[in-house]
Amino acid sequence: GVLLSAALAITVWTVFTGIDPASFAVLPLLVWAALRFGRRGTIMASMATSAIALWATMQGQGPFGVGATENPLLFLEAYVGVVTVTSLVLAAGTMERQAVEDELRRSHEELEKRVRERTASLATAVRDLRRSRSVLNEAQRVAHIGSWEWDVLGNEVKWSDELYRIYGLE
Repeated sequence: GVLLSAALAITVWTVFTGIDPASFAVLPLLVWAALRFGRRGTIMASMATSAIALWATMQGQGPFGVGATENPLLFLEAYVGVVTVTSLVLAAGTMERQAVEDELRRSHEELEKRVRERTASLATAVRDLRRSRSVLNEAQRVAHIGSWEWDVLGNEVKWSDELYRIYGLE
């Protein structure tokens, strides 16, 4: 912020009090303010630019104070409007992008949390299912009772290990 303020003050002062000014040399600094400091920084930088430019123009210096124009303040107003609106639009776009990135980051973290919870839930369910299957297989082995399942839609029959042993099949 300090570096931007110093660079902006020096550039605006040079542009508006110099002999051979390039009035849009200030725009990169306003772009920097927009990208780095958002709306507030852009407004502050634009206000400083406007104040120095107005003072220099009123003194008859700079690109709008020296020329053969009848109303230099009208041209100064147009200049200030262009650079300020340009930098404010850029700041708004930057802030909107940042808001979208923040929302995306929050959504990503929420999704990661849900995946971890669901994965833990599925791991618990698989562990419980394996335990139940083990208990069922042991009970069938002890009682010499088998079981089978018939998937009607797939027309597939599944036998338990004990049922295979009862019938002497592999």
